[in-house]
Amino acid sequence: MNGSVVEHAGLWLENALHADAGDVLLTSPYLSYTECARIARAAQESTREIVLCTVLDPFAAAQGYLSVGGLRKLDAAGVALRHVDRLHAKCFIVGERGLVGSGNLTGAGLGYAAQPNREIGVELCPEQAAGLRATIEGWPAAVVSSVDLDDVEKKAHTVSPVMGRPDPADPVDVRRAAAQVLLDAQSGERELWIKVEYGEPKPEAWLDPYFFASPKSGRPGFKAGDLVLICASSTNDCYAIVEVTSEAEWKTDIPLFRGQVRDEDAIERWPWVNRTRPRLVPSHAIDYKKTDLGLRAPVRRGHVRLRLDQFTAAVRALGEDGVSPRP
Repeated sequence: MNGSVVEHAGLWLENALHADAGDVLLTSPYLSYTECARIARAAQESTREIVLCTVLDPFAAAQGYLSVGGLRKLDAAGVALRHVDRLHAKCFIVGERGLVGSGNLTGAGLGYAAQPNREIGVELCPEQAAGLRATIEGWPAAVVSSVDLDDVEKKAHTVSPVMGRPDPADPVDVRRAAAQVLLDAQSGERELWIKVEYGEPKPEAWLDPYFFASPKSGRPGFKAGDLVLICASSTNDCYAIVEVTSEAEWKTDIPLFRGQVRDEDAIERWPWVNRTRPRLVPSHAIDYKKTDLGLRAPVRRGHVRLRLDQFTAAVRALGEDGVSPRP
């Protein structure tokens, strides 16, 4: 109904896309891969024009708030992509229907996530929707090409190891990093994991862009933006949290990994590789074990998803001030 308050923008958008044959205009600064894929499917099933306005912000892409992979999927489906500088509006127009709200085109923003944000939208009457469309179409905008997507992805990889990277020996920095990791975990946009790595704890390895490997028994479910708690198999110590920055790659052989445990035997037995960047790698000793998460049996294939409460407890343990610095 026109003027009604909408709490689940995702259902509104789904219903509008199925009920109205008119052209679609969407604005959202943040985008998740899943919601981009949902819109891409709608584009493939229709001849209508779909235009998406967003912001090609490498910092947002580095933090996982702007899915470049999702934008590529939209582009392949024929969705017209536009960059609007300083865009903050979240508006969805489908034919004569319109919704203005607070939620981005993400699972948490649209109400699909396990722990969605509390968002509010207001439905517009046809005249208001037409006026909103005219306003948005009047904003300066740049057509987004595949070259632009390559560029923002390259810039995101450049800034991601630096932005928000705390001093591992500074308790204040570590606490701030832990707080940000918790916010990201609670967004509902990322899967949370534990990854058991062979041998003793090696925190120095995770202080820079790194990687972990998975066995050949099937492509692992890690995706870019996921948060992973690192655990040492020899001691069961949980001591670092990293963010996945790439989809799984098969038998990767690139300079970043050469000389880093990737001998021929390891490549054959653990051929799937995901790249990572540091999020919380404190230099103080951590007294937090895998069993503290309630995981007593061996972790099959070396990784398993964690519940939010399990991950939260681990982050808080890593974020506490330590008393005995590591050598």
